[in-house]
Amino acid sequence: MVRLGVAGLAALLLGGCGGGERSALSVSLRAESSAATVQCVDTSSGLCHVAFATATPLRGDIPKGESRRFEGVVPGTPMCIEPEPVDLSKCNRTAIKQGTQKIARSRVTS
Repeated sequence: MVRLGVAGLAALLLGGCGGGERSALSVSLRAESSAATVQCVDTSSGLCHVAFATATPLRGDIPKGESRRFEGVVPGTPMCIEPEPVDLSKCNRTAIKQGTQKIARSRVTS
C-alpha cells in the first residue's frame, strides 16, 4: 500500500481538477513625499491595475514594462494593485511606505 501525505493527496486531488486560471503581477513602487511612481514589472493580464484611496480615488492601468507617476499620493496612502481591474471597496488595501517597495501577487481562480 502506498501512503500519501497531506501534500501528496492535495496534489493528486487538485491535479485532476483541470486547474484554474492563474493571475499574477509584480510591481515596483517608489513613494516620495508628494507622489508615487508605479512600474509594472510583470503581469499575466498585460496590465497592472492600481488604485489609491485618496479623497478622490486615483486609478491607473499600466502596461507591462511601463511606469506611471501619481501626484498627490503620499506615504501612508492605502492602495490596491492587481492584475485585474481594482474595486477599492473589496480589495485588501495596503498602505504605501516611503521609499521603494516590491509587490508581487499571484492567485489561482477556478
